[in-house]
Amino acid sequence: MIGLLALFSKEIRQHGFTFVGLAVFTLLYVWALFNVLSAGGRVLSYLSLTSMFATSALLVIALVVGQRLIVNEYYGRTQRFIESLPINRGRMEWVKFLVGYVLLLGMAMGVWLISINLASANESLPPRFLMIMGVRLGVYVFTLWSVVFTVSLLGRLRIPLLAVSVLVLVLMDTYTPFEMDRYGPFALIAVSVFPFERYDFPLAETIESMVLGGGVLAFGFLLARLREGSIVETLASPMSTRDRSFLFVLIVVAAVLFSYLGPDPEEEPFRFTDPAVIHSASGIVHVAFLEEPFEDDAQRLAIYLDDRVSELWQVIERPAAQFDVRVVLAPVARASEFRTLSAEIEHGVVVSANFEEAPHWQMDYFGAFVIHQILTTLSKSRATLETRHWLLDGFAEFWAAHGATAAPELSDKLEMLMLQALYASEIVPVSERSLRDWDSTTDTLGDTLAMALAMNENQRPVFGDVRDWWFDWREPANERFARATGLNWEVFVKTWSQRLVELSREPIYRNALAGIPRGQVTITPERSDEGAANLQFRLMVDEPPAEGMRCYALHRRLPPFAVPVGRAALEEVVLDWPVAGASTIEHVVRGTYGSGAHVYAALECDMPPFYSPIRLGMRRLIMP
Repeated sequence: MIGLLALFSKEIRQHGFTFVGLAVFTLLYVWALFNVLSAGGRVLSYLSLTSMFATSALLVIALVVGQRLIVNEYYGRTQRFIESLPINRGRMEWVKFLVGYVLLLGMAMGVWLISINLASANESLPPRFLMIMGVRLGVYVFTLWSVVFTVSLLGRLRIPLLAVSVLVLVLMDTYTPFEMDRYGPFALIAVSVFPFERYDFPLAETIESMVLGGGVLAFGFLLARLREGSIVETLASPMSTRDRSFLFVLIVVAAVLFSYLGPDPEEEPFRFTDPAVIHSASGIVHVAFLEEPFEDDAQRLAIYLDDRVSELWQVIERPAAQFDVRVVLAPVARASEFRTLSAEIEHGVVVSANFEEAPHWQMDYFGAFVIHQILTTLSKSRATLETRHWLLDGFAEFWAAHGATAAPELSDKLEMLMLQALYASEIVPVSERSLRDWDSTTDTLGDTLAMALAMNENQRPVFGDVRDWWFDWREPANERFARATGLNWEVFVKTWSQRLVELSREPIYRNALAGIPRGQVTITPERSDEGAANLQFRLMVDEPPAEGMRCYALHRRLPPFAVPVGRAALEEVVLDWPVAGASTIEHVVRGTYGSGAHVYAALECDMPPFYSPIRLGMRRLIMP
C-alpha cells in the first residue's frame, strides 16, 4: 500500500504543473465554447457542451497526458529505477492508468457539472437522466483513455498506428454502411443523443465500449509485461531512418487513397431537365409546373420572382453565377404552405409551393418566403439569430411587396402589410424586448403577423467560425444598427411604436381593424382515464363569423427545453366552423401525449382580409 501511495505521489509531483495547465485549458475552452454557442443563438441544450468537449478538447488532453505519463517515462528510461524497486511487476502501469483516468474523468465531470448548472435554468433534470449521462460519460472516458494508454505504450509506432486507424474509420464511415456515431463510445457521447436521451439506458453501447476498452487495455498490459517490458522500452526509442521512410510512404499512400476515393465533384442537387419548366428572362428563376394546366400560373410566378430577385442582386452581391431560385409545384399542399428542399451558397435555393391561382394564394407572401431563404443562405443562417431575425423577416416581407420601389404613403390607401403589423402590435406591442426575443414573438404571432417592417442589413462579411462570435461580442447589435442606419436604437424603437399607434387611428386602418373578428382562445391539458392526457382547444369569438370560416389546431411534442417552433413542424387538425351563428368552436386532441410531455399548441383561423391563417393563441405546456 505504501508503495502504491509513493507511486501516486511521484506522478503528481512530476506532472502536477502539466495537470494544472490542462485544467486551465479546459476552463478556457469551455468558456469560449459557451460564448460561441450563446452568440450563435441555436444551441438546443447547454448539456451539449459536455459532448462537444469530450469529442474535441478531451481527445487532445488525453494524448498530452499519455505523452507525459508513458511516452516520456519510457523514452527517458526513468522507469528502470521504479522497476528496480521491490514493487510487483505491473503496478507502475496500473498507477499510471488510474492517474490518467481520474484526471480525464475529473475534467469531463467538471465540464458536465458546468453544463448541468447552465441547463438547469431551462430544463428538467431528473435523477435517472443524470445517472444515464454520468454512465455515458464515465464509460466513454474509460474507453478513450484505454485506447490512448495502450497506443502510448507503442512508442514510435503510435503516430503511424493512429493515422492508419483514423484513415480506416473515416473511409468506412464515408464509403460503407458503417456509421461511427451509432456504435460504442461514439454513440455514447454523440451530440445528437447525449444531451437528450432521458429514459432509455444505452446498454448495447455501454457493453460495446467496455469490451473495446477492456480488450485494448488488456493488450496494453500484456505488452508492458512481455519480456519484462523490454518490447515497450525498445519501441520508446526514437525513430530510425527506416522508420521515417516507412512513415513517409504511409503518408503518401494515404494521400493517394484520399485523392482517389475522395468525394465526387459536387453537382447541383436539383437540375430541372423536364420540359414542363418555365425559365425566367434573366435565367435566375426556374419554375417546374409539372402539368400543362399550371403553366400560366408558373409563368406569372417566374416573372414576379425574376423582378424581385434581380432587384435584390442590385443591392447585394450575387455569390455565384449558378445561385438560382428553383420552385417546384406541390399541388396537394395548402396555398400558404411552403417548404425548402435545398439551400446552398454554391447552387441557390429550391423550394416547393402550391402556386396555382386560388383564393388563398398570395404572390407576395410566397415572395417573402423566397427572399427570406435567399438571405438566410447567404448569411450562413446568421441572419436568423434571434436578436436580428425581426430585421430579416421585415426586409423579406417588404421586398416581396415593393422590391426596390419606395413604399406608398401609408395613410393614402389600405396597405395589407401595414394592416398586419397594426393587428400584430395589438397582441405584442413593438418594444426592445419583443424584438430581442423574436423567437417568442413569432411563437405568439405566427409567421404571417410576425413579419413587420424592414431596413438594410449591415454587410459585414460572414466567416462561419469563431471570428463571427468575436465581432458580435466586440460590436453589439445596437451599435451595428446605429452604424448601418445612422439611427439610435432606442429612439428608433420608440418612434416605430408611436408611428403604429398613429396609423391605427387613421380612418382607413381604424375601420379595417374594427372589422377583424376578436375572440378568446384557451388551450388546456386534461387528465384522461386511459393514461395519456388530452389537449383541449377552445375559441370563443365576440361576434359569430361568416359562414365557411375554418380554423386549425396546431400541436407537437417539444424537447424539455425552449426551442423555436416553425409552422411546418406542427401537426395540424382542420376545424370547420360548427354552424352559422355559432360563437364557439372546440376540439380535443386525445391520447397523443403522455404525462410530463412538453407540448407546443396553437390555434389559427382564416380571417379576412388576411390571406393566410392568423394565430389567435398559443401555449407551451407540460401535460399533467
